[in-house]
Amino acid sequence: MFQHISKPSFIVSSRKEVQPFTTSRKSTMKVFPQGSSLGPVLWNIFINDLLNIDFGQNVKIQAFADDIMILIQAPATYCLTQLCKDPLDIIASWTKDHCLSINYEKSCFTILANKKYSHIPSIKISSQKFKFSKTIKYLGIFIDARLNWDYHLNQLQDKIHSIQQKFNRVTRATWGLSPTVKKEIYLKVIDRIISYGHEIWYQDRVKQNLKLIKLQRSGLICITKCYRTVATDTLQVLAGIPPIDIKTALTKRLFHLKYEQKELHVHDITIQPQELAFKKALVPHGLRFLSHGTISICHSTAH
Repeated sequence: MFQHISKPSFIVSSRKEVQPFTTSRKSTMKVFPQGSSLGPVLWNIFINDLLNIDFGQNVKIQAFADDIMILIQAPATYCLTQLCKDPLDIIASWTKDHCLSINYEKSCFTILANKKYSHIPSIKISSQKFKFSKTIKYLGIFIDARLNWDYHLNQLQDKIHSIQQKFNRVTRATWGLSPTVKKEIYLKVIDRIISYGHEIWYQDRVKQNLKLIKLQRSGLICITKCYRTVATDTLQVLAGIPPIDIKTALTKRLFHLKYEQKELHVHDITIQPQELAFKKALVPHGLRFLSHGTISICHSTAH
């Protein structure tokens, strides 16, 4: 769509911020006014030129708002310094032409490799060196070098623990909010924080599932007001909340089923993408079969 929109040259050089209640005018030489109605549209028009540049076969660029990520494939780490030079020079030239600047404090690079590496390349843009980090945070998800997502789950555990401590200030076993209210808060806040981006990082491993169940358990104890020695399965039944590992595995499979058109295998049953109709977002209660059959997430069975 943005390819058919012409971009006048005076938009960059003559941007002004106009206050509706005053007669004064203020020139804005950098970025877009925060909170403006046309800000997101203008930014999409500007960055569309950058995303359409052909950087080569082994280079891919993507962006979400003003967060830009560049993926470069190389046979060895010592090749990255040279392979990154041309794409970064193009980006530096693009930002200069559009009167934009790069936030070097928030910019970094990492190396995704299965094997250990001893050489860390020097990545620069406009003579400014990027810092190296073993993990990077992109759109709320921590990406580590091995892509095992252990660091993301550890950070998630610290965040949930902090939220749970604040939650315990307003409710206890003998006083505070009712179980119905606490369950609603858990489903709307804690559960969504835990499952955010699980379509990317969830791998259905035993170690991951144990960490997820541990995160869920603290919330279940708060909802049911049970002793800490009560089994997790019992807490899930009393609270009426399905196991988070089963729920996460199912929603991830539904995600791949809908967007990647992959088959869904449940026990000895194979479900084709055309056999399903998605009424809402990818949640269990928004799923139904066009043919005979149902899926029960509470019991993790299909029949």
